[in-house]
Amino acid sequence: MTSPKGMDELLWGKEFEVIHDWVERLEMATKVRGIDEQKMFKIGKLNFRDKSKEWFKKLVVVLTNWQAMKVVMLLKYGIMDKEKSRLN
Repeated sequence: MTSPKGMDELLWGKEFEVIHDWVERLEMATKVRGIDEQKMFKIGKLNFRDKSKEWFKKLVVVLTNWQAMKVVMLLKYGIMDKEKSRLN
């Protein structure tokens, strides 16, 4: 299974990547195409590579939706203020 055309932005988990940009591009691409958050969650997982893929496999917490995954990714790979990190 591959990501829909135009949504194959890979996340490698490297220092030079800007996780906020990756999240924003994925959210915009899926919103434009009318894709729901459950499919966005699956597309996000498909695009993990290298360090980010290994990190995701080793998570102790089981993530089942995009919002939870986004918070955990931003906490791991980005800077996020405490107000935005709530899982509501």
